[in-house]
Amino acid sequence: MTEVPPVCVHPLVRGVASSRAGDILALERDLQWQRWDEAALLSSRPSKWNLSLYAEDAAGTIVGVAVASDRDHAVHLHRLVVHADWRGWGVGEALVHALGSRAVQRGLRRCTLKVDRENTGARRFYERLGFNTVDAGNDNRPVTLERGLAT
Repeated sequence: MTEVPPVCVHPLVRGVASSRAGDILALERDLQWQRWDEAALLSSRPSKWNLSLYAEDAAGTIVGVAVASDRDHAVHLHRLVVHADWRGWGVGEALVHALGSRAVQRGLRRCTLKVDRENTGARRFYERLGFNTVDAGNDNRPVTLERGLAT
C-alpha cells in the first residue's frame, strides 16, 4: 500500500490568500465547474478569515483550500478545491474535518454547502462525510447539503 504523503492544514488568513492567490486559484485549473477569480477569493464574508483553511505539502505547495464563512448560524462551505494530483489522498476530507472543528470552537453546530446537481462526484464525497440533502435544487439552482457538527 502506498503511504499517504503528509499535508499540514493551516488557517487561510487574508494575507495568505492575497499573497498566494495565484497558487490557490490554480487548484481549480482542471475543473469544469464555475471558477473563481481573485476578487471572489478575496471578497469579505462574515468570519471568512477565521474559518477558511488551506493544506500544503512538505515543500510548502498549496494542495487544497476550503473557503467558508458564517451564514445563518452555520459554517457555510463556499469552496473546497484539491489539486488534481492530491485528490483521493484525504486532503479534502482533512479540510472538511478541520473546518468542522474550527466552526464548533466558534459555537457553530451545522455545516452547509451548495453543489451543482450534475457534480455527482462531489455529492458522493459530501454524502460519505455525513452530509444530507436539504434542498434538491432544480435546473437553475444547486443542491443544498447540510450536516450537524459534533460538539
